Amino acid sequence: MLWLVFPSLSEAQTRAGGLSDDMGYPHPSTATQRASLPIVHPSNGKGAVPIGNNVWSWGSVGKIDMSTLLSPSEQSALLSKSEMDAGGWFPPGPVS
Repeated sequence: MLWLVFPSLSEAQTRAGGLSDDMGYPHPSTATQRASLPIVHPSNGKGAVPIGNNVWSWGSVGKIDMSTLLSPSEQSALLSKSEMDAGGWFPPGPVS
């Protein structure tokens, strides 16, 4: 999974909605409303859209790599899980 980061959650939600539309969501054959749900950074308000490489697309009627729907500049801006971890997106939970 890769991540596309935006300055705000609302911008990430808008882009995720566009990607969902491109992939044919929502679709009457499924309860899934969106292809991708954005997340918010725990401290700075940025938003990020997960970009999967094996996601069902009703538009293609098969699984696709979502990065093929991105512009070249978006593709070059994708972050890995380790980059997201380093950026504080997934803080460690409490130790028990």
